[in-house]
Amino acid sequence: MKRNDVFPAFAQKLGIDRRKLQDQNLGDGKIYLPYFQDIFTNIKKKLKEERENYDTVDEFSDKSASPWSYLDPRAPVLTLARLLTLHSGRTASRIRAECTRPLITAELLWKFLAVQMETSVDRLNPEMKVREIRLPLAGDDKHSWLTFVIWADNLFGDGTLAAKSDQLADIRVTELFGFWIRS
Repeated sequence: MKRNDVFPAFAQKLGIDRRKLQDQNLGDGKIYLPYFQDIFTNIKKKLKEERENYDTVDEFSDKSASPWSYLDPRAPVLTLARLLTLHSGRTASRIRAECTRPLITAELLWKFLAVQMETSVDRLNPEMKVREIRLPLAGDDKHSWLTFVIWADNLFGDGTLAAKSDQLADIRVTELFGFWIRS
């Protein structure tokens, strides 16, 4: 398979018009992810069989323990297809960043909270409620927890949690972190 055959192959296998690849996101419920992974893997295999396709990008590699967990569900199918058409290098790295997200762990989130509260992780109560978060930046104001939620959601989530702030105030911080942790 030649690199210029990637886009038509994706469109055909997914049963969508080639011009609609940009409009289809992985997380919009129209694409069954295991099937998509199978298509991606098969196309990648066919590309590697073609001698002209030297230096192909080795994405979603077996070197990673869980490579597909890095996928960003908001990524357009076209972006992932473009990744297969590129040579390994800087451009491929930029495209990779567009269609994946780093894994977020509970340890990372607790450390982030501790830094923002200007304390250490071991001094934080693992059972604390979101409402109990007080930021020294805001003079420990009782509503400063909302600032933290917005900051964290913009960094680790999709930026929509602030709209649910009334429901978030009384949940535990560990439950809040569950919105951002991906395995």
